[in-house]
Amino acid sequence: MSPAEFDRLWRATPIPETAAETAVCATGVEIGGFDVVVAHDHLGRRHFLVPFGKGETLRASHRGAGMRATAPRPLLRDGASHMYLDVVCTRPELHGIFCRVAGELLTIAKSSGDEPARRCEETLRQWRELFGSRQGGLGPEQLLGLIGELFMVERLALLNPTGALTYWTGPLGGIHDFRRGNVALEVKTTLRHHGLFFTVSGIDQLEAPPGGQLAVAALRFERVPEGTVTITSLIRRIEAARCDPGLLRERLAEVGYVPGESPELDGEAFELRDSRIYTVTSQFPRIIRSSFALGTLPPGVLSVNYEIDLSSVPPHAFDDAASETWIREFMRS
Repeated sequence: MSPAEFDRLWRATPIPETAAETAVCATGVEIGGFDVVVAHDHLGRRHFLVPFGKGETLRASHRGAGMRATAPRPLLRDGASHMYLDVVCTRPELHGIFCRVAGELLTIAKSSGDEPARRCEETLRQWRELFGSRQGGLGPEQLLGLIGELFMVERLALLNPTGALTYWTGPLGGIHDFRRGNVALEVKTTLRHHGLFFTVSGIDQLEAPPGGQLAVAALRFERVPEGTVTITSLIRRIEAARCDPGLLRERLAEVGYVPGESPELDGEAFELRDSRIYTVTSQFPRIIRSSFALGTLPPGVLSVNYEIDLSSVPPHAFDDAASETWIREFMRS
């Protein structure tokens, strides 16, 4: 199958509303009587699942910068449960590349005899060794992004300590940083002294969930020695808001941060200089699938990153009272 055919399959596969659901679509290829399938989880992550061969056993769990693989993963197909290798893309901006990965894995699976899952997992492991993994810490952009998301986690935790971490789906590879049902919140951060310019990754990041709505929190920080906003101070305040410390550390580990292991990151200090919330409407600057005549990226274009300018109107940001109202509604919607 071509990357375009894989992309069409995923786009035709709905996104489930709850974590207990997985929406599956068969590729038309069977191995040992079981379908090779693509799927979506409730976070909008794309999955490619390869069935175990007859008598095959495999235990695997590893992740890279934008992809993870786990096995065994039980999946119910035609009334029967079968074990699969589950490969998931955790970064929406890599969807185009992931379509190519799925095509390569499908070719490998079809020619691997009785061990399709193992052969695919071995290939993934070799690719990880070749190109490197996420391990190695956060870069400056990732650090600032994490600061922004933790800032919003703290704000949400003051209203709902349990929900603040549950709805923080960005570290899990969700399309948006926060998601509750069909309402989502994306956090954008900048260090620029003038203007509100932000980078957008991919054509799905500023697309609202199906039938729902999307808001953007635009945060401008300044790096200040001895500033009051640090990773450690945010973690302390989030825990003081009675959030589950274990779940918080799990989320942090997903983005590559372990408290106490990176003194250079812990020492980075900031002050918040501007904070605005926008609802994403037709006036909001963005590139989405409907921006293209074909309803998706042109053939041969794998991904799109672009910058938006929110320093002038439209779009119009909420005032402080409306921002607080939106946050409260999000936490109890």
